[in-house]
Amino acid sequence: WFNSTRPYWLKEIHPEYEPYYLAKKETLPWYDERFRGLKINRALHTWHLYKSGFTFVVTPRAYVVHVPHIKGLTWLETRRRGHYKKMMRMYTQALTDIEEDSYDPVTLFSCLARRSPKWTWY
Repeated sequence: WFNSTRPYWLKEIHPEYEPYYLAKKETLPWYDERFRGLKINRALHTWHLYKSGFTFVVTPRAYVVHVPHIKGLTWLETRRRGHYKKMMRMYTQALTDIEEDSYDPVTLFSCLARRSPKWTWY
């Protein structure tokens, strides 16, 4: 990326890849709210996009700067309350469902044009 002068398509990505991307929100599947703030949320959404047939183009003339920050309270509370293992089981199941094309992100939004969620927190 650093030395490229032209945009290029990514041929494949890793399930833990967390790029920043631009897309029309109307074309995207829902974001799974169970993983919000837990470091795996964007990776799961990106993997879902990739396995659903979305393509990623890298542009060499744009970049994002990450500003260091303290860990979010959601992440810390998830660890402190012992929910981390449960979250990782749900994450692993979500990856399996994506592979099997049976994944429905859990969200509070309802939309007739999209499938309803099948999972709950507990």
